Amino acid sequence: LSTPQAPLNPTVTKNGNLVTLSWSQTPGVPSTPTFYVVHIRNPSTGLTLDNLVLPAQTSISATLGPGTYRVGISSGNACGTSSPITGD
Repeated sequence: LSTPQAPLNPTVTKNGNLVTLSWSQTPGVPSTPTFYVVHIRNPSTGLTLDNLVLPAQTSISATLGPGTYRVGISSGNACGTSSPITGD
């Protein structure tokens, strides 16, 4: 086993204040993820929701206030956690 690669194809959809972040699971090369870590930060307010650990699912939804948010998603398993893939 080894640390999995970062998730692929992050996508954000918004419906009012409901925001859904989704991504594709990396292929099991070199290793399959067993969890994901999601980081959400609003630079203008300083709000940080960090280290939201999810089982091996590929989306999360949350109600967020207005603003621009930075997100990062990492893949992980028993060997470690990948570098995050990031976006707005």
